[in-house]
Amino acid sequence: MFSFCFVFELFGTERRAPSVQALKIMGGLEEEESKRVTSDSNKAWLQGPHSLSRQSCRFELPMDMLVLEQLSPLQYVSQFCRVNSRRKTLFRHYFVKNDRDRDGVMNKRELQSALRDLYAQSIDTAQVNAILELLDIERSMRAFDLDVFTAVAAFSERYLYYYYSLAVNNQTERRMVLEETDFCALRWKLEGCQIDDKLKNVLAVL
Repeated sequence: MFSFCFVFELFGTERRAPSVQALKIMGGLEEEESKRVTSDSNKAWLQGPHSLSRQSCRFELPMDMLVLEQLSPLQYVSQFCRVNSRRKTLFRHYFVKNDRDRDGVMNKRELQSALRDLYAQSIDTAQVNAILELLDIERSMRAFDLDVFTAVAAFSERYLYYYYSLAVNNQTERRMVLEETDFCALRWKLEGCQIDDKLKNVLAVL
């Protein structure tokens, strides 16, 4: 389950200087990233755009569906998404690359830039904003740590897969078996649940 331990609310337009703790976090991430770049410099999968897949992550539903009534779309994807190790490495690379002030969190502009960079600028700003709007980013928070960025990036891949598969009327790749089982009869499972309309739309995309 993704944590929110290093997510901070920012008020106003000015950002404070990174704390010692934030600098340590980013220092550790950059050291890992440097080692990864050295060892993986010849691996094409780290150079976008990567192919879209429904099997690089797995979304889950809670045992008690009423839990969803208390969650925003961003909280849901952060808590109920499992990302494979290769995608985690890929997402971390773009998080470190786009965290301009090295404070261990992204603002919205950095987040938008990282998502476009992740897909090698093959998606436009309108598509990025559609993803963030669906996750209700503005209402949820103003700064995003690596865990939250990983969840947003994972959802963006699933959203784009859905978007492009509709365009060509083809959705050939199945989800993982556990996810298929979780999401079968979704409408029936949601009966009696008073959940956010945007969260309903997120679940429909998945």
